[in-house]
Amino acid sequence: MVQTAVKNRGRSPTMRILGRLLLFSTALLVCKVFVEVLRGYGDYFPANLESDFLILRAEAFRGLYRFAFYTHIITAPFLFLAMTLQLNSWFLEHFRRMHRVLGRICVLVGIFCFVPSSIYMAHYTFAGWIATAGFYGGSIGLGLSLTASWRFALRRDFQRHRLWNMRAYLFMLSAVVLRLIGGLTVRMELPQIPMYQFAAWGSWLMPLLAYQGILALTSYKVSSATISLPCMVPIAPQAPNGEGESISSSRTEASEIPQSIKSLMKQTEPSTIDAVIPRS
Repeated sequence: MVQTAVKNRGRSPTMRILGRLLLFSTALLVCKVFVEVLRGYGDYFPANLESDFLILRAEAFRGLYRFAFYTHIITAPFLFLAMTLQLNSWFLEHFRRMHRVLGRICVLVGIFCFVPSSIYMAHYTFAGWIATAGFYGGSIGLGLSLTASWRFALRRDFQRHRLWNMRAYLFMLSAVVLRLIGGLTVRMELPQIPMYQFAAWGSWLMPLLAYQGILALTSYKVSSATISLPCMVPIAPQAPNGEGESISSSRTEASEIPQSIKSLMKQTEPSTIDAVIPRS
């Protein structure tokens, strides 16, 4: 007799509603910060060297830094909006060709324009080498994530492609987290330089670690929903003559068990990736 124990790990309707509300609230917050960032562009066209961002970089705002700055602020909104669109499953389903074309543009613009300009600008941060190293890490992480995403797309390994696409998006989201930490610093009157150093690292490390934690937790839940198959040792009953002859006519066919387990697993175990990442 085969016994199976399957644990149902599905979320309750209440948890699903709360999850959607949290996602919607986060999206609203991101949109609000993004709009505030774009409103600040009025200080950059033309450059107002007494604005909040440029006042500490007025001496460096010439030559190559000026070129890197404008490259950075022009490509950043495009990348953020394009990568947001790339993660949308409806867009992928209805505009597959545009998804591929836009993906190539994002990779090229990100690797050859946004990442180099970010690295160059990081050298001139006012908060010292700790903040510089943090911005270096975020910029290099974005470049590596975009490269990996493109590489797996070319190999048609779309599961890993979605994983790295999401990581690249989280690196882009660091600009929003950076502004949130900056606003918190001003409101709570915290020391600026230590908080800016923390923001340089935390703006991309915190979202990335949270995402990796969700992946690990989902993987654990899937592995916990196991099908336990006890070890079955067929007992060979003694023949009436007592000479130990086994009766094998009633043994269960071994080939039938794996197939039944496969079909049961297919019905019960959710996909780890689809549970965490929106289809793209």
